[in-house]
Amino acid sequence: MKTSIQQEKIIFAYMIKNPTYLLHIDKDFFSNDDIQYIASSAKQFFKEYKESPSCEQMKAILKDDKKDIAPEIVDSIYDVDINSLDNEWLQQTTEGWIRWRTFNTNLFKAASYAKTTEVSLSNVNDVVNKATSMVADTQLVNFDKDMGFDFFNPESHKSVKSNKIPFTWEYWNKISKGGLDHKTLHCYIGGTNVGKCCEYSTIIKVRNKRTGEIKEISIGDFFNMSRL
Repeated sequence: MKTSIQQEKIIFAYMIKNPTYLLHIDKDFFSNDDIQYIASSAKQFFKEYKESPSCEQMKAILKDDKKDIAPEIVDSIYDVDINSLDNEWLQQTTEGWIRWRTFNTNLFKAASYAKTTEVSLSNVNDVVNKATSMVADTQLVNFDKDMGFDFFNPESHKSVKSNKIPFTWEYWNKISKGGLDHKTLHCYIGGTNVGKCCEYSTIIKVRNKRTGEIKEISIGDFFNMSRL
């Protein structure tokens, strides 16, 4: 797929406006070397400061890197106006380009692996599966921005103590004092040989400490007896 410099400038401009897309930039993502270097620098800036670098900040970055990209070139890349373009088209185009570049990279890796690996009857299945998985990794590209609570927004991490989420088992509601709190993680674990993998009808053997008598009983009935 061939793209013009102007098209790549538009994609980069949309990424600067929506910086989470910068995280998908990899080697040879843009065909234009200047845009590629600036985009990669913007990615590192976003990873460190959680925002896109401004045009002046990018010029400072390139100066520190002693990269020979004229300020006028940076201006020409940053001055692209995408406000008049349809936002849905911009999103679909950018995400499609990311998927294509990821697919193209994975396809190249798979082809290189297949050509440099000695295939025999004993490893042919493993080679095919690995090469196929390299290409299939393209499907792992995810643009979902709602993956959980906002790490940089402390308000979204506050635990809500009201409106608990109740269990369907009354016993767990009792020991948790009404159920689970929102925005919290609860782990209930048990020690070795305490019957973590069992159900009501699981038969266990119980020995009477006074008489020595051993009796078989379902774990559910035994549990109910222990509560009396």
